[in-house]
Amino acid sequence: IFIMILSLAIVGGFKSEIANKIYSLDSHIRVYNAALGLDDNIYTIHTDDVMPVIRSTFADDVVANMSLIADQSAIIKTADDFKGIVFKGVDGNYDWSYIGSTLVSGRLPDRAKPEEVLISNSVAKKLRIGVGDKIYTYFCNQKIKVRRVVVTGIFNTDFDDFDSNYLLGSLTLLQGVNGWSENTGNYVGINVKDTAQIPALSYLLFSKLAASAYN
Repeated sequence: IFIMILSLAIVGGFKSEIANKIYSLDSHIRVYNAALGLDDNIYTIHTDDVMPVIRSTFADDVVANMSLIADQSAIIKTADDFKGIVFKGVDGNYDWSYIGSTLVSGRLPDRAKPEEVLISNSVAKKLRIGVGDKIYTYFCNQKIKVRRVVVTGIFNTDFDDFDSNYLLGSLTLLQGVNGWSENTGNYVGINVKDTAQIPALSYLLFSKLAASAYN
């Protein structure tokens, strides 16, 4: 019986650890603009439109962190190779604590330097990129726009789907590429202190935002 209880405790702890890692890779709650602001197949959201509702819905002791985020497809290119990637641009409020704990070399990007980015260990090995290397990032909208970025750190989350597809950098860079204002992104990411409350809090916020849209 003791062995059975111990086994269940280990499995339960493992599930909890995996769940926490998955939660840490993305926001607990995403607030999108579902129908408005469509521009070149990119849905945009303006914080001025949603932040007052979010702040009035959630008490300070409920929310751990909120940030404006944008995800955009891009191609990163070195002198010898290239790879399709999703450039995840985050604002100055983004919580880097989990990604920081997965760094295998280098450091987190400086918030004041939009050209600094993180790549995963698997992408770094595939493209033979190291910390300090400068790479070209191509964004294909109506016109191809190119930005040169510098790799300040390399991470390894052990989640292949994330590591092989995402590059982490500054929202400011994407705002410049797309001609967006400083309060514009693809979604507002909200992290809450109690993950068990995510479904209830999501429904509550949805109801509040829907009501606000009709007023």
